[in-house]
Amino acid sequence: MEWYSYVIAIVLGISAVISPIATAIINNSHQIKLKKIEIYEKDKKDALSDFIRSSQLLIYSPNDEGYLEKHLESFNKLLIYFKNISPTSNTKFIELINEVKNRDCQENVLKATLELTNIVQDLSKEITKE
Repeated sequence: MEWYSYVIAIVLGISAVISPIATAIINNSHQIKLKKIEIYEKDKKDALSDFIRSSQLLIYSPNDEGYLEKHLESFNKLLIYFKNISPTSNTKFIELINEVKNRDCQENVLKATLELTNIVQDLSKEITKE
């Protein structure tokens, strides 16, 4: 046999070993990236859910400072995950909560609930878009 047939056999043998290793490395890195995205999206949805829950508690118990603190904490989490929200987005909602605090009537509670609904609808569009 000629020398080039040995070279071809060696190259084929090496490629038979290296090819599955390279494929496994590429697949594993892709799976890690997908898992990171999955975790990020779950945390994003959890942040929105936490914001909704704390905001509802604040609407119906506006005098409880603990609820206000939880609401502000959950809003700060939203700032991490959502692009289309600014720190001033919460201002109108807090003003409506103060109206509920000053004069607890059904109309003020409804206005605060509607503002919360508007905020959540805008943020939900960003979740489904990505």
